[in-house]
Amino acid sequence: MFSVKWVVHRHEIQPVAVENSAIQDLDEVVESCQARFPEMRCKHDNTPPDGFLVFDSVGSEVRRWFGALSARQGALLRAAQRRWRNKESLSANG
Repeated sequence: MFSVKWVVHRHEIQPVAVENSAIQDLDEVVESCQARFPEMRCKHDNTPPDGFLVFDSVGSEVRRWFGALSARQGALLRAAQRRWRNKESLSANG
């Protein structure tokens, strides 16, 4: 089992979010997190993570990844942020 800490570069000791993964293969965990990177930046838009750290079951860091958004991913992120905010305002209003 792996745990994933979504972090802002140079602030790795203060993760934005921490998740436990049921995926047993390290490469699959990394691929899954890379695919979810834009979503996590949208979800945490006040402090969007720049990447993630992967830890094994004994707490040792086994992989780290920091990414940049392409222009297309940036456009998708902005659209997702608008949807997320609309969803939050709808749920807050009732």
